[in-house]
Amino acid sequence: QIDEDSSSSSPHVGLIAASPDIFPPDKFNAGLLVLRPSTSVFNDLINASSTMESYDGGDTGFLNAYYPSWFQNMPSMSRLPFGYNAQRFLHHCTYKKQPKYWDVGIGDDLHVIHYSSSPKPWEINDDNTKEAIDSKTEAKAMLNEKDTQTVAQSGNKKNDKLEQMWKRQYKQSKNYAARCEESRIKKKRKEDEQKQQQHQKMMASKRPKDSSASANDNPSTANRKGMHGSIAKRFKELRKDGMGVKEAMAAARAELGADKADNRAGDAGSQVAAMFGMPMF
Repeated sequence: QIDEDSSSSSPHVGLIAASPDIFPPDKFNAGLLVLRPSTSVFNDLINASSTMESYDGGDTGFLNAYYPSWFQNMPSMSRLPFGYNAQRFLHHCTYKKQPKYWDVGIGDDLHVIHYSSSPKPWEINDDNTKEAIDSKTEAKAMLNEKDTQTVAQSGNKKNDKLEQMWKRQYKQSKNYAARCEESRIKKKRKEDEQKQQQHQKMMASKRPKDSSASANDNPSTANRKGMHGSIAKRFKELRKDGMGVKEAMAAARAELGADKADNRAGDAGSQVAAMFGMPMF
């Protein structure tokens, strides 16, 4: 939420809290900031950016120049513990020689790791980026030759503790994203199937339903062949019993219900002829 009316000097807008930098420790690092956005503060920052000097040439130096009273005059709640912006640069500088700076000095109060300096974990195989070169130059200016070599060696280790931590988290994030995508695809497929089923039901409900009488009056070709075969078999049985041709055909068709389905037949003789493929004139 942006406070449109508050002035840039109000303690209730702009910078609310930050963690100390490694050097100098009475300055805050801009890697993690608690802010209350304000249009007036934003405009004032833009205006000051052309005239206000930054001691490190970046955002941290500029913001410290804009908020010079962070360490001395802002309330204690404005100074977050180092563990809320724990810089990897400190880990690389001290861990090999004195791990307690990190393990005890920060300890269980570790909340946010700031992968300051380069290469970043996602750039670990590329030491020739501009950021990596600038970081090495900066380190050499601040440290003696021996410490600079220690930092370079520790920073280039692919199996460094913090790099491995980042890789684990990155892998977990990728796996989580993959599971979410798989779940989304399954859900979409299920929704599409349900829509298809609903569409089929709707189309089926619009089709005219055939009555049982219509089905009997218009049997399929397969049913007609089966019916003719049954009638022929029964017709022969009745003939062997001494029944006449017309009487046997009429009785066979009546027993099997074919007399209701055949509306074209005129008499039993034509039915016998049709059954044996003989034309009637």
